[in-house]
Amino acid sequence: MFSFKKLNFLTLIFVIFFSKGYGDDDIFKKNFEEVFFQLEQNLEIYETTKATNLLNKNEQLIEEFSEIFSQQSTELKLNILSQSIENNLNSLNSSIYFKILGKDFERKSNLDTTNISFKTQFNNLLKNIIDQSYESNISFNDNAFHLSKIIKNGSEELSKDLILIIAETSANNSNSKNVSTNIIYNLYKNSENETRVLSDELEQILIKSSLKELEYETLIKKNKVKKNIRKDNLNKDSIVAISEILTGANSEIASKITNEILFNKNSRKDEIAIKLVEQANVLDNWKNLDNKQIATSRNNFVEKILPEAVKNIDQKKIDKVIKIVQSSELETSTKIVEVVVDSYVKNNNNFFKLENKFFERLQDSFDASNENNSVIINSNIEAETILKSFTSDTISSNLLQNSQLAMAYSTVDINKFEGLKNISPN
Repeated sequence: MFSFKKLNFLTLIFVIFFSKGYGDDDIFKKNFEEVFFQLEQNLEIYETTKATNLLNKNEQLIEEFSEIFSQQSTELKLNILSQSIENNLNSLNSSIYFKILGKDFERKSNLDTTNISFKTQFNNLLKNIIDQSYESNISFNDNAFHLSKIIKNGSEELSKDLILIIAETSANNSNSKNVSTNIIYNLYKNSENETRVLSDELEQILIKSSLKELEYETLIKKNKVKKNIRKDNLNKDSIVAISEILTGANSEIASKITNEILFNKNSRKDEIAIKLVEQANVLDNWKNLDNKQIATSRNNFVEKILPEAVKNIDQKKIDKVIKIVQSSELETSTKIVEVVVDSYVKNNNNFFKLENKFFERLQDSFDASNENNSVIINSNIEAETILKSFTSDTISSNLLQNSQLAMAYSTVDINKFEGLKNISPN
């Protein structure tokens, strides 16, 4: 008997094709075991050495083996997978099963079947693998990437079964993994207007599960904003994945997630919202002026999510907003200042040091500017100065040089302005 452990990939495929008895169930089962052993061995060594060539070897091996695997009958696949999972499944190798199945569904897998018995068996296999994957802490985790392949290439019935399994497993594990988040990210990351990847019902299930993962990551784990984001990372933090979607080219899915955030009844929603804004602020899309879809998503994000972030405004939050303005392009900075003013007028939490009359007049100025399509704020520095004036004991007199702002600032005691103390208001 050949030792498949010692064969290179092309030789392995040659042997599988031309071994005596190819097509015989026992022979193919043995082939599967040998391939799986090699995949698992490479993964174990990678976890110790971080030698990326081992991951590349596994990708190549799965690519070559999947061509033969895809040609087998549904019954044979299920029997082999069932025996393998029963005997071998653990937190480490659960990712290998996802890779094999993801690749099989890219090839229009016959595991997506209407046969009730086969369908039940396959769903149980998926549940077992997903359950075990929640115990895994492997450094290279691309499970959601491969699950998204099954969902995207499977029937709606299979997709629904799988998404329900994922949502239930996530809830049973305190939403402690970012699986749902990365699935929805992978389904929509390359599509500007593709909105029928899933039905509305399935989108809502995934979105709700994703936001639960975001809550866990933000409020329980207290993850910090990620500044150095690898584009090839297939297991993004929830805060990164959702921020990228909310400021991405698919404005429709971004709008759906935004609305779900707004409907969320979590009493600490403002903490989640400000963290989302902070994370979005460091993404490439935050300053993208070329893509109109991205601009639409970004503006919708600022207009709807930021008010939640600043609803319970305090000095810590206003400092964060000022930093966000400093690193935004002017149009976004202007919208941020407008949103802060609108939120203050609406909620009136008495944190700022200026009178309500000032904010109402400033709000009128923004409304007039929007109606006339005119520029009300001339630079990021001016936007920053406006925000600082809300909480400072002194205000830069430069703001009075802007005729559109001067109407509002004329309500402020002249002694608050730098260099204008003891000067007659006339």
